[in-house]
Amino acid sequence: MRDRRLSTQSVDALAEARTRIHDDTTRSTIQVLPDRDIIGVLAEDAFERLSGLPMDRRAKKSGDDGADFLTAGGLRVDIKATPEPNGRLMVKMQRAGKAHIYVLAIVNRETRQVTFKGWAYQNDFAPEKKHEKHHGVTFCAIEQKDLRPMELGPWRFSDEPPF
Repeated sequence: MRDRRLSTQSVDALAEARTRIHDDTTRSTIQVLPDRDIIGVLAEDAFERLSGLPMDRRAKKSGDDGADFLTAGGLRVDIKATPEPNGRLMVKMQRAGKAHIYVLAIVNRETRQVTFKGWAYQNDFAPEKKHEKHHGVTFCAIEQKDLRPMELGPWRFSDEPPF
């Protein structure tokens, strides 16, 4: 299998293109985390290598419509990346449910190393779960200790949704 890893220049170029194309609805996130697109591209590139699923290498004005990857069986996988080592898997409430699976990636800004901490199904973000507001946006958060292990990810064994 050919190594599809993005070069440093390709990561930077794709992240810059995504930042340029985002509309005003994403500007508050960019102000809070100015390098969010680099962090996201690094995490998606690493997940492509881990899972074997193809990464969308385009910058689209419409974004990813709530999922970064699509399995052969139709499961939508969304990668959530943060530079915070103890970061939680956080999903905006208005986006919860757009993907079947959410994956938490920790990205080291200095080394650009990506570590996957675990994943959750969409129904793990049930309405009764804890909600938080950050910068005017409501999120549902799951602690790292409560995530499913990466080695049990359904992209590895089955493409059938569990529900």
